[in-house]
Amino acid sequence: MVEAAWWRSLPDGKVACELCPIDCTLKRGQDGPCGTRSNRDGVMKALHYGELVSAGVDPIEKKPLYHFHPGQSILSVAAPGCNLHCKFCQNHGISQGSGQATSPATARQVVEAAQAENSLGIAFTYSEPLVWYEFVRDTAREARSAGLKNVLVTNGFLNPDPLAEILPLIDAANIDLKSMDDEFYRKICKAGLEPVLAAVRQFHQAGVHVELTNLLIPGHNDSAGQIGQLVDFVADLDPSIPLHFSAYHPAWKMDAPPTPRATMVRAFKQAQKKLPWVYLGNIGGADGRDTICPGCGKTVIQREGFQARVSLEKNGRCPGCGRQIPVVIS
Repeated sequence: MVEAAWWRSLPDGKVACELCPIDCTLKRGQDGPCGTRSNRDGVMKALHYGELVSAGVDPIEKKPLYHFHPGQSILSVAAPGCNLHCKFCQNHGISQGSGQATSPATARQVVEAAQAENSLGIAFTYSEPLVWYEFVRDTAREARSAGLKNVLVTNGFLNPDPLAEILPLIDAANIDLKSMDDEFYRKICKAGLEPVLAAVRQFHQAGVHVELTNLLIPGHNDSAGQIGQLVDFVADLDPSIPLHFSAYHPAWKMDAPPTPRATMVRAFKQAQKKLPWVYLGNIGGADGRDTICPGCGKTVIQREGFQARVSLEKNGRCPGCGRQIPVVIS
């Protein structure tokens, strides 16, 4: 274990974590609720530095990132732990469990694995990468030096200063904006809304390519009013940000019924009134799958599952009408 970043000493051997807004105070020998940091003899330690619980090559579309090097593949890695405890977590075995088998790896080895796979770069994903902070930071530095891209798939629940330190190393992020209701965050996720909104703004202001995902859960965050608040937030920040609505299925501690297709289509049509780039995920069918030029209606990126066929010109313009499409392409 290495010493963690972003903490301070307190009297009686206690330590205070400064990484995320939970602001934990840990006694000697106590682990944080995120499962990633621990007070060992009055020093905050990073529990999973150099430990991988999952690694594999994915299409970039699986993150999901639809406007960042579409059709490319990326090495995806994760460690155990998360600072949120969402009752509906689809990856709770990794994010909330303990004692998962891990494999050791150095930052250099992860970068070399990405290079061996001809990967676009490295995606830190599956659990919450920002509480795997130290290894993500060090690996991202190695990757940047090697000319690789760094991607975060994150809940965005981090304090501004540590986020400011790591953002210059990040090329793209999909941020899971779970609801525009603070009570939802507190009751369902044991977190808060405002730090996430602030982080989304901070990612965007830093020049990181941002896409947002909202998991629609029946009876919890799927009303027209809640969707309208989300759409207004994105439209006010930057309407070119892609918004992904994802269908929920029962998992872990949440037994609400699966999201009906009608709810997904309703959210899609509502968002399209203000946002040009809206997508649907985790459901079958063609609705909300392709990237369509708002100027002439031509399909410029066609998707089947997680595979993408790109028809954009090399300068990112629509081949039909010449409109500039906000997609980062190779």
